[in-house]
Amino acid sequence: MEIEQITLEIEKLYRDLQKQPGDVNLLYRIAELKRRLGFLKSDRAFANNALVDINKALSIQPNDYFGYLERGTTFFTLNRQEEAIADFTKSLEIKATSRGFYNRGIARWNNIQNKSIFSEKDHEEIESVLRDYQE
Repeated sequence: MEIEQITLEIEKLYRDLQKQPGDVNLLYRIAELKRRLGFLKSDRAFANNALVDINKALSIQPNDYFGYLERGTTFFTLNRQEEAIADFTKSLEIKATSRGFYNRGIARWNNIQNKSIFSEKDHEEIESVLRDYQE
């Protein structure tokens, strides 16, 4: 998607959100597009603005693992690794997913104070989740 297409899609999603104000999926999609737009424009303000939408979605559904994954990804984009790790961990507490373990491992690796990409427990839990998906 190009910048103009993303901008138009965000505007459309905000119109949809006016009709369905509690739709967290719309909020997450808007946040994802804002993050992408920020990357394309090299402007972190879009990612910061995405946090507003994600926080609103989490206030509606505070136990939504996907919301914590999205917020963690946004914190990661903003190089706020400790907050990203905390959100990925919260996501995993709600629902164990390979994406959650992977993202947390990468955030840990990027965190200056913790250079280990995955702990041994992360490897074991990833293997367990992958086995469950294969069955």
